[in-house]
Amino acid sequence: MDRSDVPGARRCDAGSPAYTRRWLLRCIVLGGVATLSTACARRAPQAVSTATTSVSSITTSPAKQAPVTQRTTIAVYYWGSLAELQNYKALHAGFEQTNPTITLQMNPGAGGVPYYQKLEAMVAGGTPPDVFRLAPNWFASLAAKHLPAKLDPYVAADKFPLSSYWNALVQSWRYQGALLTMPEIGNVLVLLYNVDLFKNTGVTDPNTADTAKRWTWDALLAAAQRLTHGVGGNKQFGFSFITAIQQLLPWIWSAGGRLFTNDAQPTTLDVSDAHTVAAFQWLADLLNKYQVAPAPSYTATVAPSVMFYTGRLAMYATLTDLGTVRQQVNGKFDWDVGPLPSGPAGRVNFAGGAGFALAATSRAHDQGWLFLTYIASKQGQEQYVSRQLEIPVLKSLAAGSWLKLPPPPAHRAPILAALHEARPIPKSPQMLQLAAQAINPELDLLWSGKVDAKTAMAEIDRKANGILRQS
Repeated sequence: MDRSDVPGARRCDAGSPAYTRRWLLRCIVLGGVATLSTACARRAPQAVSTATTSVSSITTSPAKQAPVTQRTTIAVYYWGSLAELQNYKALHAGFEQTNPTITLQMNPGAGGVPYYQKLEAMVAGGTPPDVFRLAPNWFASLAAKHLPAKLDPYVAADKFPLSSYWNALVQSWRYQGALLTMPEIGNVLVLLYNVDLFKNTGVTDPNTADTAKRWTWDALLAAAQRLTHGVGGNKQFGFSFITAIQQLLPWIWSAGGRLFTNDAQPTTLDVSDAHTVAAFQWLADLLNKYQVAPAPSYTATVAPSVMFYTGRLAMYATLTDLGTVRQQVNGKFDWDVGPLPSGPAGRVNFAGGAGFALAATSRAHDQGWLFLTYIASKQGQEQYVSRQLEIPVLKSLAAGSWLKLPPPPAHRAPILAALHEARPIPKSPQMLQLAAQAINPELDLLWSGKVDAKTAMAEIDRKANGILRQS
């Protein structure tokens, strides 16, 4: 689709009295040196505003409103839960009120694989959105295809205060050094636990054990054994965990293991590393040897989350979607959040969440940037706090109003501690292919007790590195 006539399309005029080095830089970085003379035919009718140092004023200052009189429409593609969709309605209204010359065309999509399939189809068909939402596990594959635009020129021009945000979350959205996505929400792996079950069984809860520096892998196993009882469909389990590879990273890293030979430069898989093997064998033993966690044959009919919501699961290592937990438990029992146990190498988490990117092909980058910064601003992030959606990416809000939200959970500090311990997931463009074709099939055999971890990891390395060599 020809976007050259879209209001707000990026242009610059090197002969204009208002011509600046900042605008020249923007044309060079975003338009390319070779096309500077043609791309800069006229100066853009809307440029990013002057330097901003206060996060709270990013979207509320009149200087940040679009200065043009002609209305610009930007298409935003996203997915979300019911609570998130309600949140986007509020963000939509607030942004347009703050930026009266910009109209948001909000286009929700189905989550998961269909979302990204449609996104790539939109780009291939010449009708890409101007702004789109991303999850970290899909980020590298799209970044390698140059779908998101670089945000560093905007950050530099506006002196945008990235230091006010969780560093692990910011680094999650860098690819080959360039910032390609603005953090929207954060999450980490935490331990939900049923306070009533712990009290009734007389088991020390995770927060108390951690304060006493006794919350380890061995302690979790011991607690899970005491909290597991019954048989069949009414069995109560002590523990469960998510088996998606990104949610397994905290266990791998806390054992001193690794996914790739160098997770920061993920070119060769190395799950045959002895520490990684030990982490996977420990998790598999919880399922098969000790039977304190529901096996795949059990979770095929009832999800661990449902087991937790109905009081049949004492501990669940999952993401920080606390609003959903509050809604689903709905006062049936007392629950709380605790830290993951310390492994042989300590406690390391992963930085998850979601963010928004500018489409590289969009002709409305300036307006899209205003939307990204509005979501990340204090005004935008307060919408997430009020709905208890994940973790605010703005540190001051996370450590302030979010931390002081009424219980449950009574403990939110373990979540912030986990963010301090967090690392970005490895950014391999082939990660999704590796998971589908090499990792998941072998892990299914491990979780079902058909192979041990050493055998499964060796086969994963063989398959995965074959794929990487061909890419």
